[in-house]
Amino acid sequence: MAWSSYNSSGAAKTNGSPTFVTSLPTGSDGQEVYYRADDANGVIWHLRYRGTASGGNATYPWEFVGGPPQFAQSTAIMSPITATSPANLSTSIATTLALKGEYFIETFATQMSLTGAGLTFFLAPGFSGGITETAAITGGVALHSAGGTVVVSAASSYRKEITTASTVLTLKGWVVSGAMGYPNNAAAAPVGMRVTPIRVG
Repeated sequence: MAWSSYNSSGAAKTNGSPTFVTSLPTGSDGQEVYYRADDANGVIWHLRYRGTASGGNATYPWEFVGGPPQFAQSTAIMSPITATSPANLSTSIATTLALKGEYFIETFATQMSLTGAGLTFFLAPGFSGGITETAAITGGVALHSAGGTVVVSAASSYRKEITTASTVLTLKGWVVSGAMGYPNNAAAAPVGMRVTPIRVG
């Protein structure tokens, strides 16, 4: 059989071209598919199956070959956040990961406003199922102000295992000390997150 000659049901194809799928087939070593991660935004992931005999991961055997990240962002003008525990932004920024696996998750803010001496403001994704990330755990965006109002740009990325299918990531913000912090998007400056798979299953 050709290295990529399978269709969405796992049966052999004759033209050697990866097939578009919405769910992963059982998989054989070297098999390739185009996974439709987010049709609405044109996000297609090129995945290749690598079995344990070839050094692959038993839990997440489909390795990412290429494609754009899944993403969610907003340019809305946000309201200040004074909560001291993870709180939703005034405009929801969320995306659903259909597949379990290991991912690179990047949070970004083109402009942030921080007010108050000694302020620390965190921006990180919260996960469905009652699990909420914090900057201490994930390295999410942590912004600090020595006083007054500052406008900063920040981004961070980290590796995260998602162990539940159809997990929803929702961007959250909170302050540890000081007055408030919020994405300052008056100039249509986006805030959001990008998610790129490493390997899935």
